[in-house]
Amino acid sequence: MTATALRGAETEAPLRSWSLRLARPTVDLAAGMLRPRPFLGGPARSPGVVTQQILSSSVQRYQIEGLARGRQDHVVLAADASLIVSDLDQVPACPYVLTSTIQVFVAQFRLAGAMTVSSDGHSVNVDHRACLISRLAAGEERLVEIAQGPWRSVALICAEPFLARWGLAKSAAALLGEAGGGAMIAIPMPNAASEAIRDLLECRYEGDLRRPFVEAKLVEALCGALDAAGQSRAAPSTAFSASELRRVTLAIEMIQSAFDEPLTLQRVARRVGLNRSRLAAGLKTLFDTTFYDRLRQARMIEARRLLDRGDPVSVVAAAVGYESACSFSRAFKAHYGVSPSGRRRARG
Repeated sequence: MTATALRGAETEAPLRSWSLRLARPTVDLAAGMLRPRPFLGGPARSPGVVTQQILSSSVQRYQIEGLARGRQDHVVLAADASLIVSDLDQVPACPYVLTSTIQVFVAQFRLAGAMTVSSDGHSVNVDHRACLISRLAAGEERLVEIAQGPWRSVALICAEPFLARWGLAKSAAALLGEAGGGAMIAIPMPNAASEAIRDLLECRYEGDLRRPFVEAKLVEALCGALDAAGQSRAAPSTAFSASELRRVTLAIEMIQSAFDEPLTLQRVARRVGLNRSRLAAGLKTLFDTTFYDRLRQARMIEARRLLDRGDPVSVVAAAVGYESACSFSRAFKAHYGVSPSGRRRARG
């Protein structure tokens, strides 16, 4: 694969193996696999300062200060694969066209930020914590419209032989071979992927230890996403109307964002406009989870993050919706096999 290039819209350059081309005539962004540049940090798109830091031979970090603000890490996994880890407090509204001269696999794990992806008359709106799994055919053009606001995500872009080396090519092909309209599937973030991506984003390793840790967590997240997407497509979704599917997805988003509230199945069902039995059935059939399992998972992931940054146990308990530190400690130990204080000691 060739190197990344950042160039003005009027400058002619050879088409890279896969590229991002902004839909508006401001800046052209062509991206390769070996030497990435900041995706939202170009001077024409985001006036300000982009500071580059080389963390290792395969990891580069970009601190972006402008209309886009935050950090992006670019990890070279192989000659045919790269990873973009974005932790941006703010991005401008950013329409662009994604195109490729070769067939590539794209998996994006999104924790914050909204976007719409369109191809061949088929659009996918991603306005909740989600995984977007897709295959971009050679010569295909896909319009991506990012909404203004925060953006936190992990995106893998690779040639399909890279998946084969992980043993995931057949699973990806089976899933996307059935997907219509540009081979795109968006699903709410499954539990298995959510925790792995949290670990990846909060990686405390630097230098040459960073890449193997990131790659291991990416494989874990990708396995969880492919499994959940496959189950979702195999489920008898015809038993649920399009409106019900949207409401069940909204319930998932509510659990992920409001876990600090005293949520119950009945309360969430009422908020999304379903009865409790219908919501419970939708969660189990479509996402292979129960309401309380999903709520517990969301709370435990956030609790671990807060503990790791040094918050007191009592503060963490209240922040994730527990009335007492004792009940929180019991739940945390049941989930992770170690008490909150034990985890803090282990983390040093």
